[in-house]
Amino acid sequence: VAIADEYNSWKKDSDQVFHTKAKQFVVLHPTSVFVSQPGILESQEDGGDIPEEGPLRSDQPKFASKHELLAFVDLLETNKPYLVNCVRTPALQTLLLFSQALDTNADCTRIIADGWLEICLPDPVTGEQLFSAAQ
Repeated sequence: VAIADEYNSWKKDSDQVFHTKAKQFVVLHPTSVFVSQPGILESQEDGGDIPEEGPLRSDQPKFASKHELLAFVDLLETNKPYLVNCVRTPALQTLLLFSQALDTNADCTRIIADGWLEICLPDPVTGEQLFSAAQ
């Protein structure tokens, strides 16, 4: 899987970069549908920030929902590394289903998938519900 670079929103469509566990700063192959129609990659989020219980204070963390990853079939390396045959997938479900290793803290508010992607959850109950539903 690949995750979009945090600065992609400030880049033009042809300069979008992604990161994989094995290789950083990879781009989409020029024949990809995401290159010819870059609007498809934009998040369909409708607000997204989920505050913790009660009113949101400036020192409280915000949790976003509906994160997506890019699943790909191959990483083609020519003069640039390219992601080939990509599809958008929901991040949390994809990571829980396909990760080789999931590490968590004692209260299940932090999950590390395959040693490189971190998932932060708002409270321990949410983490416990996720793991019990995934069994």
